[in-house]
Parts: sequence; C-alpha cells; structure tokens
Amino acid sequence: MKNKKPHISLTNQSKIYIYCQANLRTGGPEALHQLRYYMEMCGLNAYIVYTGIKEGILPTPDRYLKYFTEKKGVATLDEIEDVEENCVIVSESQTCELRKVKYAQKVIWWLSVVNRDTNYFDRVFNLKTRLKRFYLCHAFWRPYVRPYPRDKAINICASKFAYEYVTKTLGLPAFYMIEPISKEFLDRGVIQENSTIRENSVAYNPSKPSKIMDKLLNRKDINFIPIKNMTPEEISDLFRKVKLYVDFGNFPGPERLPKEAVYNGANILVAYKNAAKNDFDIAIPEQYKIKDYNNEELVVKLIKEMLTNYDKQYNDFEKFRVQIDKLESNFIVAIKTIFNQNG
Repeated sequence: MKNKKPHISLTNQSKIYIYCQANLRTGGPEALHQLRYYMEMCGLNAYIVYTGIKEGILPTPDRYLKYFTEKKGVATLDEIEDVEENCVIVSESQTCELRKVKYAQKVIWWLSVVNRDTNYFDRVFNLKTRLKRFYLCHAFWRPYVRPYPRDKAINICASKFAYEYVTKTLGLPAFYMIEPISKEFLDRGVIQENSTIRENSVAYNPSKPSKIMDKLLNRKDINFIPIKNMTPEEISDLFRKVKLYVDFGNFPGPERLPKEAVYNGANILVAYKNAAKNDFDIAIPEQYKIKDYNNEELVVKLIKEMLTNYDKQYNDFEKFRVQIDKLESNFIVAIKTIFNQNG
C-alpha cells in the first residue's frame, strides 16, 4: 500500500456520500458542507449524510444552508447505495462509520490530527477520548468498535500538519485537499489595502480557551474583543477594524479564524503548537509564533509591539493573504483531480 498511488474510480453515475455530525457548528462540519457544495459545482453527485440526528432538531445548522443549491444535497443512512462505483467520505474522527460500508470506495479526509480516532487502549482508558467517541460515534459503551484501518482507505489531507502525519508517521500515500475560508468572506473578497482606520484592539476566540488568555483577560491595559455570537459578516467587519487577532489554542488543524483575520487585514499572533508550527498551514514569519506562549510578560510585550507597529508589520502577512485567497481555486482543482470521473 505504501508504494501505491491513491486512486478513486468514479463514473458519471457515481454518488459521493459525505458523513457529517448533525447540527454541529464548528470548522470541521463547515468544511464537509463546503466539500459537498464544491463537488456539486464540479458536476459530481455529492450528498451530506448526517449522523447523530436528534428527533425534532433540524440536522443542518442555518449557517450552512448556503452550501446547498436547488439540487437535493442530503441523503439518509438508509438511502446510501453501497456499491463499488460510489464513494463514502468521513473525517478522521468518524472512521468507525466506514466499518458499516462494504463495497463503496472509502475516503478519510483529515481535517485535523489531534481529533483523530484512537486505538483500543486510548479509547478504553482515556476518559476524554471515550467521551469524544461517544459524542461522535456513540461507541462509549461499545469498546469493540474500532477506528477503520487507515491503510484500507484513501487518505486526503486538509493541512500540511495532517499530510506529514499520514505520510511520515503512518507511512501511507495521501492527497492534499484544503478547503477555503467561509463563503461570506470570499464573497466580500480579500482586503486590497492597508486601512489606517483601525482600533488598538485585539480580537480573540473565547471558544478556544487557554491558560495565557485567562491571564490576559484580567488585564486592563489591552482591549480584547471576543468573537462570540457573531455572523460571518460581523466577524469580517471586526477583523477590518482591529489591528490584531491572537490565538493560543491547540491548533488541531490550521483553524479558520487566523485565516479569516489575515484575509481581512488583521495581523495575527499565535502559539507555536501542532499545525501552527509549520510554514504552510500558518504561513507567517516565525516571530509571530510564540514558543513560550504561557509567559505572560513576553506575550504582553509582543501584543503591544504589534499594536504599535501594525502598519510596519502588515506586509509580513502578505504571503499568507495570497495563499488564503487562492484556496478556493486550488480546492476546485484538487476535487477535479482526485475525484476524476472515468479516471
């Protein structure tokens, strides 16, 4: 398997089923909805298949309805046609679902590495992992439900962080397929110039807690603005108003908000963790990636320097802005290449 080139064989009649946890509003589910949207744009028969549906609750979050057109884009588990010409795609955290598929081609899309399915030992003895598995696969009480073998599926990666894990740690072939930022940001377009009308404020994501942010939020000398209960349009407006976005979270994947911040002209400061370590997923100079991210004095010093020197440092993020702006076109090319009909 290590020396074989990954291959997906589709026909014009092939159906692609993309598994997604119902009614979940995070970056991963949005990426899965984006994949279906762009696959349909490329002429593929792609469907979202919701798992964990709760009675009386619509499985599609309102904010993802934009990724459906007039064509039917949802299939139920009972409607899946398990035949060789079809394809089932799951994220790295739901590979247990592939064990229910017998004939269709199987794909794992690695949206993160940290949130991947784990082995039997971790699942049984690690409470955090068990709870995650219960939430994603309802396997808390069934420890014999195992992750699907990675070498039995086609592996596709949404980051360099994931690609290096799959190809180097697991020793398996893989494709790159990196989703773009949200449609609302793309419709507005990348910021064209450095606006001088910006506040000395710092945006942050309260849903990505960290010890250092707990300390910083107790300070009175820096104005922090939480990104909470905001629409994508409101987030875009915020990023076009503040000078800085900080993220000291775990970076299980590249994360969306750093990309959206840079796309809208805010400079960023991040912790040197996981996907943020490499020069592609967070393609910014090393000086803006803090290794000693729990050092409050150092972090405060850097934040204040970046607020003062926003205009001078703005061009340091141009490479990342250009890269982000190309994600959509590159994503379409990747879909057409990987899921080539009659290929």
